[in-house]
Amino acid sequence: MTLVARLALVVSIASVALVIHWVARVSHPRRLFFIHLGRELSDADRARSRRLVWVNALVSLLASALVFVAEPSGKLVLAASLAPLLPTAWMLGEMVGLVRSLPVERVPGRFTVPLGEQPSATSYVSAPLQVANLVLLVATAAAFLWLLSHMPDRVPLHFDLRGHANRYGSPTGLWGLGFIQVFDTLLMWGVAWGMSRERWALPPEHAERYAALQRERRALMVRLIEWLIIGTNLSISIMWLAIAVAVRAARMPGLGLALSLLVAAGAMFLPLVVYLRPLMRVQDEIRALAGSEVLGTHTSGWKARGLIYFAPDDPALLVPKRRGIGQTLNFGRPAAWLILFAVIIGAPLLSFLATKLLG
Repeated sequence: MTLVARLALVVSIASVALVIHWVARVSHPRRLFFIHLGRELSDADRARSRRLVWVNALVSLLASALVFVAEPSGKLVLAASLAPLLPTAWMLGEMVGLVRSLPVERVPGRFTVPLGEQPSATSYVSAPLQVANLVLLVATAAAFLWLLSHMPDRVPLHFDLRGHANRYGSPTGLWGLGFIQVFDTLLMWGVAWGMSRERWALPPEHAERYAALQRERRALMVRLIEWLIIGTNLSISIMWLAIAVAVRAARMPGLGLALSLLVAAGAMFLPLVVYLRPLMRVQDEIRALAGSEVLGTHTSGWKARGLIYFAPDDPALLVPKRRGIGQTLNFGRPAAWLILFAVIIGAPLLSFLATKLLG
């Protein structure tokens, strides 16, 4: 296994560990895992945080150590690659346990607050960021098209851990990375649409200030996703062109892949650092004004201590999360199950197609 490949895998492990540590740490006296508790943190809450921090640190260090074994086998590399799933699953378990320990609060009912006309999806997106993403996609595709015209009909498309080519095929298969970028862009617009269609309920008092806060909250959420997607697309562009240049020269694109992973790690972590604190501030003010972050939903619709919303008589498809940041589906609507099915099937299908195209 080459040094560049080892470093790239360690960067991948470290980036996931950094995000989990950011979620796990205690940074607010009444909030844990970005969930507003409605009370001061208890010793049990702090113990949850400590457990997750330690599990995350130990698993990440062990996985990184496996990468630097003298000659790691394929099984060791696979174990190191999958190791971040353990602290991720642990984090989800601690979150569920925390939510189950919280009291169930009543929320103002669906028909006790007015529903105002809400802004469109285009009012939340950033025009400069959208233009930058479009320029990135077009420039990368044009550069690859030029490189493609100088490539032979068969090029190496896959390399083993020692950097030796072990699969050959047509370089046109690399267009699959461009399709992933287009999928990311559509996902970004899907989030903007979803935020714009979220339940828009206004309290009887302070309605104007509440509406302004809801617009700010939605804009912050969309901006966070925009930066995440653009950073991901930049990472894919670097990977795409690095692979194209490397296969043309019949060598492993090690440095390019390492740089791509570094960019991906930054794209995953930096937007969270920049936008999560303002998001929590806005949600705290929304809660103070209206007494709830899920104004206008049915109290009886919240199941599993507020983790799931199931209200067949509520026409809303998307509502704010009762626990945490973002939005959730109303699983009482048939469209919610179609969306869930598309997400569950779509991501593995895209990964499968990319694997087939790129080896």
